[in-house]
Amino acid sequence: MSSLKPGATYIYEQVDGIVYARESHSLTRIEIGKTAERVKKDQLDWDLWKEIVLESQSNITLQTELERVKMIYLLIKKENNIVEWHPV
Repeated sequence: MSSLKPGATYIYEQVDGIVYARESHSLTRIEIGKTAERVKKDQLDWDLWKEIVLESQSNITLQTELERVKMIYLLIKKENNIVEWHPV
């Protein structure tokens, strides 16, 4: 289901091939689409990552670096999920 509200006035913006809508007087953007060029770029990126992962199965250097990337990703993800609590 769409996040757009019926009858609302929207401003449409395109940044790096991604099309966004935001309500007038709001800074919150909702992604509503991508240009064909962006879809192609994203697919090429996915294809490259797939090749890297497959190659890492027989390349110790790539295995090591992918493990480092995974660790960084998991640390960032964990850090972003921490809700800071301060007693009042």
